[in-house]
Amino acid sequence: MQEIATVELKETARNTHVPMLHSRLVAVPRLSRNALSRLIDMRASVAIRCAVPLHCNGTVVGCVEEAHWSKNRVILRGWSTASELRAGMEHQVGHTIQPWIERADIAARLVHAHLRTGFEVDMERDSSDKVVVVGRVDDGGNIGPVKLPAPDPLQERLARLGAMPGALRFAIGHRRSILGFIRTGDPGLSVALRDAFGLGDNGSAAPIIPSDIFADQPVALPSLARPTVIIVPVFNAFADVERLLGRLKGTIDIAHHLIFVDDGSDDPRIHPMLSEFARSSPDQTTVLTQEENCGFVAAVNRGLELSQQLGEHVIILNTDTLPPPGWASRLLAPILSDPDVASVTPLSNSAEIASLPAQSVETPLTEDQVTRIDEIARQFGPAWRQVAIPTGIGFAMAMNRRFLGIVGGFDTVFGRGYGEEVDWCQKARAAGGKNVLSTSVFVGHAGGASFGHEEKRKRVLSSAKIIISRYPGYDREVQEWARASPHEVQRAALTPAWLDAVSERPTPVFLGHVLGGGAEIALRREIDRVLSAGAPGAIVVRAGGSTAWRIDFEGRDFRHDCRVLDSATVLKLLSPLRRRQVIYSCGAGARDPREVPELLLALSRGGEHALEMRLHDYFTISPSYCLLDSKGRYRGVPDESDRDPAHNLASISGRPATSLREWRSLWSKVVDRASRISTYSDSSAAVFTSVYGQASDRVMVAPHDAPPDIPDRIDHAGPCIGVLGGINRAKGADVLVALARHSAARRIVLIGGLDPNYRLPAPHRVVGKYDRRDISRLAKRHGIGLWLIPSIWPETFSFATREALATGLPVLTFNLGAQAEAARSAPNGHILDGAPTDVKAISATIERHFREPMS
Repeated sequence: MQEIATVELKETARNTHVPMLHSRLVAVPRLSRNALSRLIDMRASVAIRCAVPLHCNGTVVGCVEEAHWSKNRVILRGWSTASELRAGMEHQVGHTIQPWIERADIAARLVHAHLRTGFEVDMERDSSDKVVVVGRVDDGGNIGPVKLPAPDPLQERLARLGAMPGALRFAIGHRRSILGFIRTGDPGLSVALRDAFGLGDNGSAAPIIPSDIFADQPVALPSLARPTVIIVPVFNAFADVERLLGRLKGTIDIAHHLIFVDDGSDDPRIHPMLSEFARSSPDQTTVLTQEENCGFVAAVNRGLELSQQLGEHVIILNTDTLPPPGWASRLLAPILSDPDVASVTPLSNSAEIASLPAQSVETPLTEDQVTRIDEIARQFGPAWRQVAIPTGIGFAMAMNRRFLGIVGGFDTVFGRGYGEEVDWCQKARAAGGKNVLSTSVFVGHAGGASFGHEEKRKRVLSSAKIIISRYPGYDREVQEWARASPHEVQRAALTPAWLDAVSERPTPVFLGHVLGGGAEIALRREIDRVLSAGAPGAIVVRAGGSTAWRIDFEGRDFRHDCRVLDSATVLKLLSPLRRRQVIYSCGAGARDPREVPELLLALSRGGEHALEMRLHDYFTISPSYCLLDSKGRYRGVPDESDRDPAHNLASISGRPATSLREWRSLWSKVVDRASRISTYSDSSAAVFTSVYGQASDRVMVAPHDAPPDIPDRIDHAGPCIGVLGGINRAKGADVLVALARHSAARRIVLIGGLDPNYRLPAPHRVVGKYDRRDISRLAKRHGIGLWLIPSIWPETFSFATREALATGLPVLTFNLGAQAEAARSAPNGHILDGAPTDVKAISATIERHFREPMS
């Protein structure tokens, strides 16, 4: 569950749009302290190079190399040959880790180690002072438990002191936005500040996709006195060679000379096929034949020797590649624009750290699929066509003649192949050269065709030993580059094209928000179901955050998050999706709420793409998505003539004010286009159809399934009042504060978060973030005897209510919405007497349940 860290100021600005300058000024000192403390927490980290070994039956099978401790999080990095590890705070259920990072240094050192032995895990830190790591290996042996103690308190205090100057500078840097929000209450500034100060969604650090990323300006190449030499080493693989020859005829768009090096192929069809191709363009093609198979290194070196006579720069191209139209000019462009560029590598579906959609995620592609992805890559503007990379990758690599003259060819110590291009690129760097990833060209690659997977593994391990001995820091540099992902913007921008190319069905495009809560739980489940059913990925366009939109691209083996400044860029980014299924989840939190229905209509393209709706709140009925009025009261479904400021949008970003009637007229277009409207309770379906009766035949009621990790039953009731979830104004923060004052002797324990604009005085306690699996344990620890659901709006579905009911303790809720619906259906559910403002009646009902528990 996500802690609701949104401030009342944000909620007021978004839901009511009423200028409440006095209340904002009163809240500033407290919010400033909270924000500065949060900034320090974000920056204060104690890094420990621990090198703690992981043992199984007396054998070292891994090592936790680093632990980074901050106030709220712990990050572990290391390696293990185990098939699975679990790491978590002591007394918690751990995170499952399956090592996925390639660690050639480990694979070279250990005889039976796989390449992918590295891992990294980021976990929430609780009050425990130890992290526990356990695991199992393939033969059934067990690892651990290994305990990693937290840093000394003095170390953490010193880290916080050291972070204070930076936090202050950051806060001062945002002073204009702070003053602007105090003066105007602008919801856009509110959301931006919330993210900047670490109070909002954790995607605020995601890279921004600029509006000009797709400039669609052709690459302009200077004229060259000599052609570019393309060297293609060939060893058997008839089908690959035949396919490549067919591709080369129509895809090379520069002056060139092809050198095919037949490296002792024993397939009698290879040489005649190469010779026939050469006869079709004798002035541009040379075929070299080696009597016996000497391997990739020797074949390329022979081609490099001849290349000096035939042309200028060189491109090495494997036979198992699928070059798209116009690939050569874009691959060569960085060298021609910067003489210090030594090597250039394209993006690919199988190119290690240069792979799309993610590192180590390899997907077989057809020629048509490669072309469709490359059509988007070639549209990148000049500023987005390349990034620095630690090494070139030899499946399709351009090489600068200047550095070939300095370094020479590949080192023959690498035998038949693997590692030779890394060695060459490191030597070129030592001579002042740069290695570049060209993100504007996508070349398909089968991968492993030359040697077979087992021989490839052996050769990688052999070459790794040489690379490590020559360049000790190289392996860590590659890991850090992969972790930083300097090409993340381009990779995210190409992911829609990749999804469309590999999908056999429409790609799901959800429109959600960044606020967490029950809507996020439901969305998370739906994405998991989509991926489990075989879809290669899903997209979530999220309203809110530090920019207008955030987009999450998620697949079974990858995830990319990015931020987008405007709706036009969202539409451009998702335009490669020829088949899409648009699903509205929740748009609350949008800077300009009107953009939510407008974007849904644009994404569905006038009904061309399927559109469905999920009703997790009442945003379709009123901009006040909880249906609270400007005084924070629920007074039923507002009539479209209601003039309460909460239900009418003020002028935002230069757009005129929007009445509730106009708001519903805009949403009616979305409702009319939706083929299915899913609600999760009878009460929410009734509220929705009371406004959009024309959609009654498309409204389906289907409560969420119970999660597999529901809380255990609690046998012994304690003396405290328990509250679950993130509590803000709509969730009953005012009720809790008033109850705490009225019933000071009865302790309230909030398992979750409280809006920082509120405070529960001692002895009441706010526990903070929690995992659903820990609810019963936390309830026992804190002596909870009954649950109070203080929400003051008719929820569409209440996960907190169902979680509380699962414990078997009495659950009290107001007679509102889905929470009351759930309470009535369970023997331990009870409806509170009186209204949410009647604290005396609430307190009396609670005390009666403690004195005479009914269930």
